[in-house]
Amino acid sequence: MSQNEYAAEENELDLLEVEHEAKERYDAQSPYQSVLSAQYRIFHHYFNPPQYNWGSGDQWPADRDARPDKIHVTYNVIRPFLTVAARLESILPRVTIPTSTLPEPERRRAEAAEQLMMTWLDMSGWDIWMFRFCLTKGIYGKGVLKPYWNDVEKRGDAYVIESPWNLRLGYGASDFHTLDWAIYEYALSVREVKRRWPKLHIEHDPDRNPPLHVARYSHHDDVLQQDIAKTVVPYREPSEYEKRHARVWDYWWRDGDKIMNAIMVEGCVAEGPVHHKELPDIPYIVVEHDHEPGSPEGVSGVIDLIDLQVELNRSLSHMFQYVADNVDPAWFLTGPDAGAMVDGIIPKAGQVVSAGESDIREIPKGQSTVPFTEIYRTIFDALHRQSGVPEIALGGLAGSDISGRATAVQIQSHLNRMDPRRNGTYNGLKKLIRMWVYMAEKKNPKIPVGDQKIPLADMIGGFQNWKVIAPEITPRDAQEAVTVEINKVQSRLSSRRTSMDAIGMENPEAELDLVRSEGMDAQLDPERAQAFVSLNLMLQQMQQNQAAMQQQLDAMAPQPPGPGGMDAQAAAASAQGQMQQQQYAAQPTGFTDQNQQGPQPMTQEGSPPPGNGQGPTSSTLVRNGQALNQLAFTSGG
Repeated sequence: MSQNEYAAEENELDLLEVEHEAKERYDAQSPYQSVLSAQYRIFHHYFNPPQYNWGSGDQWPADRDARPDKIHVTYNVIRPFLTVAARLESILPRVTIPTSTLPEPERRRAEAAEQLMMTWLDMSGWDIWMFRFCLTKGIYGKGVLKPYWNDVEKRGDAYVIESPWNLRLGYGASDFHTLDWAIYEYALSVREVKRRWPKLHIEHDPDRNPPLHVARYSHHDDVLQQDIAKTVVPYREPSEYEKRHARVWDYWWRDGDKIMNAIMVEGCVAEGPVHHKELPDIPYIVVEHDHEPGSPEGVSGVIDLIDLQVELNRSLSHMFQYVADNVDPAWFLTGPDAGAMVDGIIPKAGQVVSAGESDIREIPKGQSTVPFTEIYRTIFDALHRQSGVPEIALGGLAGSDISGRATAVQIQSHLNRMDPRRNGTYNGLKKLIRMWVYMAEKKNPKIPVGDQKIPLADMIGGFQNWKVIAPEITPRDAQEAVTVEINKVQSRLSSRRTSMDAIGMENPEAELDLVRSEGMDAQLDPERAQAFVSLNLMLQQMQQNQAAMQQQLDAMAPQPPGPGGMDAQAAAASAQGQMQQQQYAAQPTGFTDQNQQGPQPMTQEGSPPPGNGQGPTSSTLVRNGQALNQLAFTSGG
């Protein structure tokens, strides 16, 4: 046997091992998956009842069959309740990296990483898939995100698994935190299979079970034939869908520390196996809706609403049946011709009928004492309490005062129910971003930044401490959050950067730079600029006076004591003191600083107050009456 033949045989045996392992895992999971699929079908039908010729749904399966002559009304409230809850939960948050503990160079890099990650999220269409993810999670009890690397656009991407019944997961531990393997099943037409994998040999016979026979070659050795024989199942009539489509498995598994993947068509490997070095884990992120201890599935939001949905349908149907019965009453005949009823004997509006010698009368019906309106209101109150979705979120309380505190109170009950679910969603979002960062570090493409191309790992590499900041649901919440952070900064309990991160402000460092520049702009703040100009003129006058005084001192050489015993040095000091008093007396008294209302008072000696230990150290360049540069203040002590 040649070396190439030996390598080909080894590769074939490896592929057979992958196929055997995938099939064993798929079959072992089938009983459990069948139970899940049955539950998923119920949840789906209550959320989106199938449409018939009239009415909707198998929210009435038994009653429709038992009482086909009665009115059956379907008022589907599960859909709007779950949709509104998903909308509120999927309001886009702010993704950031806490920078308060980072050195200055890392802060700038962290902000660049934040901006890049927000760009990736926007490009992935997360405003759409976040809602779909939350809705799927609410319906079926769990949501699944599939992160991947977009090779075309050189970025992280993601999509939502909206059909969890097609996904089989194998966990490596009873805590359900680590995946050992995953199989996602989908269908492709025979034409598409041939287009994607032209080297596959496909025998398509709709009258055979299975209708498709797929192999890697047009002929097989004995080992492969034996493997095919093991997969034969008892004959059953294939469905029309099976006759036209092939089953495709996206199979992922761990091989030690390696993350492996293979694409299989009807149990035959079509691509792979491939070692994905850029992935730290099997790329399926599972998030539960409500936690069920000891289970990875979570609790569906539909379960608690089913009974109330059924009672609402039944109560409305009874109410409409009562109305219909009274609008179209029953009749009876008395007299000698009562037994000779003919068509048209029942009176209609504007019709004259003859009952012979008999008497036709309406069968009297008692007035209903059933409080239909009260029952309706009771059911809806229970729906709001059970789901946590406030009435205001569904358009209730129309015409009432629903602003401010009233809105917050109405929605608070839902927020209490939503917070654990939203935290779970945010935890999944952080896992997604960390996986993107890992992919970017391994792929490390160069991206254009200005006139340069910078390796992506240099920009976002090493950042794992991502934080997701929940958005405020109501305007009042947003206002209160900003007020709280302002008070923290003013009380020196928080830095400006930390508070800006807390309220979700993008790029705090750049924003602070902009605030500083705008504070010195004469056009944006002319009063402050004029104050700086006045102060600068005063400083210039002081400098001129100091220069003149220095000239006087230089001109005064040491001389014998003058009249009265005063020497030249003492005279100079006296002159300097008098000049300082004149300078301070010439100081503008109407200047107001940021920390003081009104003019600054003078001290007893005639000098200005120390101003918290600060003094001017640089002058302002004045041209054409405008301040053109900043006046910096530093500590005077």
